[in-house]
Amino acid sequence: MERFHIYVIAVYILVTFISFTISVKWTTFERDDSLNGKACEDADIAFSNMLIYDKSACVLKCANHTECKSVFHTQHTGDCTGCSVSYGKNNLPTGLMDGSVCYQEKSDCPSGWSSFENSCYFITEEKTIFLSGLAKCESFDARPVIINNENENNFVLDLIKSTTNQNDDFGFFTGFTDIETEDTWVEYGTNNQMTFEYWGNGEPNYGTLENCLAFFYSVDLKWIDISCNFMLKVICEINK
Repeated sequence: MERFHIYVIAVYILVTFISFTISVKWTTFERDDSLNGKACEDADIAFSNMLIYDKSACVLKCANHTECKSVFHTQHTGDCTGCSVSYGKNNLPTGLMDGSVCYQEKSDCPSGWSSFENSCYFITEEKTIFLSGLAKCESFDARPVIINNENENNFVLDLIKSTTNQNDDFGFFTGFTDIETEDTWVEYGTNNQMTFEYWGNGEPNYGTLENCLAFFYSVDLKWIDISCNFMLKVICEINK
């Protein structure tokens, strides 16, 4: 009988811990009913296990996995798949099976900002010249976005496409400029040179007349160099 009581207490503690883990660290996000199929892209899979029929156990496995940021649990198959990226409403996976329960780590971002890896992102509502956009980002304790790799670039592209309209918005300033040294693109105010490029065809092309960098709709949201006095929206970034 004593062993049974110990077992019951142990189970209670485990269930309490799992519930705490889900409520404090994880949040569900909406599944689009039109989605159907896999939980996340193959390259993004942190782990995959079958026959985990309890969604709490699936979430706990993800919480204890160093690379897992999102977890997808399909109750009727017991499939538990952990992804190495976080998915939000603006960046859904390509599909989820019917009956899936989906969780991701709670965002540390301010309300209205979008989370990706270790940063939060926001596109200003008003169009400004670059320096005014810089000041706007700084008012949020942020900076104009610095794109470090292809994954971040793809996230920002998705954010632009899902929250803006090409009929109203021409382009979006980033934090890169070559104001100090022509053709040496750095994070504004620093000597930190870009480590990833996504230039449109023939860009950059106007020398000292265009010293700021922007995503531009007319070139399929590739990068262009543009006058820093052009009126554009600005993409702000906060490091978590």
